[in-house]
Amino acid sequence: MIDRSINVFKNLFGVSLLSLALVQTACTSSSGGGSSIGSPSKETEGEAPATYLVFDACPGAYDSCGLWKMDGSSAPVELKAPASNFIGAYNFTYVNGKYFFTARDPDNSGKTRLWVTDGTSEGTQQLTFQNTLNDLSVEKIIPFGTKVLFVAWDNPADYADSIQGELYISDGTVAGTLLVKDINPGLGQSSQPSNFVVMGGKAYFSALHGDTGVELFVTDGTAAGTHILKDLSPGQGHGSPENLVKLGDRIVFNATSAEGVELWVSDGTEAGTTILKDIVPGDGSGGPSRMTVIDGKIYFQALDANGHYQPFVSDGTEAGTFRIAEVNPGLDTDIGWFMKMGTTNKVIFSARASNNSYKLYLTDGTLGNITPINASWSMNAMRPQSLGGLILFEACDVTYGCEPWVTDGTDSGTKILKDIYPSTYHADISNFYKLGEKLYFAANDGTNGNELWSTDGTSNGTNIFKDINPGSDSSFPFLDGYSD
Repeated sequence: MIDRSINVFKNLFGVSLLSLALVQTACTSSSGGGSSIGSPSKETEGEAPATYLVFDACPGAYDSCGLWKMDGSSAPVELKAPASNFIGAYNFTYVNGKYFFTARDPDNSGKTRLWVTDGTSEGTQQLTFQNTLNDLSVEKIIPFGTKVLFVAWDNPADYADSIQGELYISDGTVAGTLLVKDINPGLGQSSQPSNFVVMGGKAYFSALHGDTGVELFVTDGTAAGTHILKDLSPGQGHGSPENLVKLGDRIVFNATSAEGVELWVSDGTEAGTTILKDIVPGDGSGGPSRMTVIDGKIYFQALDANGHYQPFVSDGTEAGTFRIAEVNPGLDTDIGWFMKMGTTNKVIFSARASNNSYKLYLTDGTLGNITPINASWSMNAMRPQSLGGLILFEACDVTYGCEPWVTDGTDSGTKILKDIYPSTYHADISNFYKLGEKLYFAANDGTNGNELWSTDGTSNGTNIFKDINPGSDSSFPFLDGYSD
């Protein structure tokens, strides 16, 4: 397990030795900004699936790391050797045929830069930008039509004399990479934009302003079109909108107000931004989270009247927002994620079955309709991804350790996909990323180190795709796409 220890050590210091990503625009469900366990990346509104992916790989020693490209039909090819340009590319975000990504400077300055590639060596460049005083580090990348929004900061030592944690935009050119607006004005001040969702050509997000606290903001990508949408908790209290998702022509989110932390809805106007349902009436809080849009409804977990987290569903109306069922009376369900189950009308989710076991459950979203699947594990199933009519995920038990599993929504069809690292050792797999008819992920088989794998959803079709660092050494794949 030495390889795994080295990988953890390097990640602790912000060094990603291989980051591979594909924005999963073909996914039916969207995690929407909710904090789920290895959930799929958000969809890009109106974006077609990517036809290639790029990743950062180390075929040998650390200074051999480079940017690579693959289309799934042949071996990856190197686009750029970045040892002298950057360290550890990650946050790959596919927009309009290009990948935007971030990478750390090789000079130990700690700054994280914005890059873009069109899949060619010539079209791979750093998007330099600078405010009036200091150049900044990029933190988040958010797809926004044919552009991206991102948040940028300075180093802590420079906080007092720079614009901090504000919103920027890029069209993939140096000239088109600009500050959108200093939302919380003043040197050393930050608006800390986060929890983004895009609807109708505008992005909605939470941000801090000195007069209002953390509230709901909107932007059309211009300074004039960037402003607070509504002060959810009037005055300097924090409404703190989170878990923003798009439901048709509205957005739904949770926020704090006099009713506690409850479910809100907005049509994009101040007047049309109202509380959707006070799940726990009075000054209690429903605390909705894990918001996932599937087939025109939002599935989420929230506290019920008994004070336990249970599965809920909403069609965007107060009457259509309710607890589906109490999965395990007297026990928090601790839901990890929701996903559509293939082409059926069912939704599958991972949740606690007892104090020390977890299962998968199926529901059609109607009152009382929940069915457990027999297999159980020692922790929540993680990193779900759809492939055809299947769901692939990582699960951990005492027999196999942590390995890739697969389900078709039935008891017999829920099984380990492949014991990649035999016995109880952990395969240390990453998120699954879809390209064509296969999923790509990183795993350690105990012989080739932690490398790039692919699967077609069958055991025989699950194999190492490329031993990037030949032999027992690892290239430490860390698959990483857009997340807020």
